[in-house]
Amino acid sequence: MKQEDVLALLKRYEENTCTKAEKKLLLQWLAEQAECDEPVWQSEEERTAVREMLYHRLDRTLFTPKWYRRKAVLRPVAAACLLCLFSALAWLYAGRQSTDQYEKFYTSEAVDPGSSAALLTLADGSTIRLDEADNGLLSNKNGVMIKKMDNGELVYEVDESIPLDKDGNVAKNTISIPRGGKYQLTLPDGSKVWLNSGSTLVYPAVFVGKTRTVTLTGEAYFEVAHNRAQPFIVQALDNEIEVTGTHFNISAYHDQQQVKTTLVEGGVIVSKNKTRLVLTPGQQAISNFENDEIEKLNVDPFYALAWTKGYFVFEDLDIKTIMNDIARWYNVDIEYKGKGNYKKIGGTYLRSKGLQELLNHLEALSGAHFQLTERRVIVSM
Repeated sequence: MKQEDVLALLKRYEENTCTKAEKKLLLQWLAEQAECDEPVWQSEEERTAVREMLYHRLDRTLFTPKWYRRKAVLRPVAAACLLCLFSALAWLYAGRQSTDQYEKFYTSEAVDPGSSAALLTLADGSTIRLDEADNGLLSNKNGVMIKKMDNGELVYEVDESIPLDKDGNVAKNTISIPRGGKYQLTLPDGSKVWLNSGSTLVYPAVFVGKTRTVTLTGEAYFEVAHNRAQPFIVQALDNEIEVTGTHFNISAYHDQQQVKTTLVEGGVIVSKNKTRLVLTPGQQAISNFENDEIEKLNVDPFYALAWTKGYFVFEDLDIKTIMNDIARWYNVDIEYKGKGNYKKIGGTYLRSKGLQELLNHLEALSGAHFQLTERRVIVSM
C-alpha cells in the first residue's frame, strides 16, 4: 500500500471507523511487513503510527473490563491475532530474532511450501509447463494466442474465428495445478481465475453459444467478466454454479466429500439435480455428496479467500480436514496412527512458511504428534 493509504487506515483504526475489510487489510499489511528481513518504513510518521496502533490495540484487548467477562479460553483465531500483535511489537522494537533462533523451525526435514506451477494441455494434446516456460507468446493456433505475462499470469487473445478440435467441437484447454502449486489465468472472455493446489480447470479456447461454461475440480477463486447475455457457468463435481458477473470461491475436492461455494460480490445460483439455491454476498452454499440438499450459511468470505492472500485460516476444524489442505500445498502424504479423538482447532498461518513450523503449531494446539520424514507426515494420537 502507498504511504498515504497506510496512514489513512491507521487513523481510521484509532478512530474506530475502519470497516471489517479495512481492518483485515491493515493486519495483512502488518503481517507482510513483519516478514521482511528488515523493517521497511516509508517515513518516520508511518513507523510511529504503527507503533502507537499496536500499543493501543494491546491495551484495549488486554485491560478493558469486558475482557474479564469473556470465556477463559480464547477462540483460536483471537489467540492467533494476539500472538501476531505481540510478535509485531517485538519485531518493531527489537528487530528480527537472530538467524539461529529464527531458523530453528527450518530443520533439514522441512518441506518447501508451494509455488506457481501448472501444466497447460491444449486441444491438440500438446502440453506446456507454465512454471518453466519463458514469458511471452506460448501458442498461436487457430486464431487463439496464449501469452505468459511478466507476473506469470496466463492471458488469452482471440480473433473472430472459432477454433475447433478434430471432432468439430469448440477446442478446449485444460490447466492442471499439481500438489504444491498454484496459478492465475485470464480466460478468453476476460474473467480472472486463481487456482489452488491439486485443481483442474477445463475451458473452451473461445466462448461461443448461450453460456460460458467451464469445469472445475479442486478450488478456484473467480472474478467473472460481466456479460448478462452469456451467463458464466461453473460445473464443479455434482454442482452447477451460474453467474452473470461476480466474485466467488468454489472448493470442490473429492476428498472433502462436499462442494462449498462462497459469494463475495454479485449473485449466483447453485444447483444440484432439482435443488436450486440463490446466494447473496456473504453467503455460502454447502453441498454434501450423499444427498441432494444444499445448506446455506451466512459467513465471512475472508476465510474462504485466505488462501488467495497467502494464508491458511483454520477455524473449528479437525486435524484430518486441516491435513488435507497441508498435503496439497506441501505435496506430502499423510499417515494416521492410533484412534485418538481429533478435536477441532483453529489458527492462522502463512502459507510461505516451512512445513515443520506449521506442524509445531498444530502439535501444540491439537495434542497430536507429527513426524515428518521425507515427504510423509505421520499423525499419532
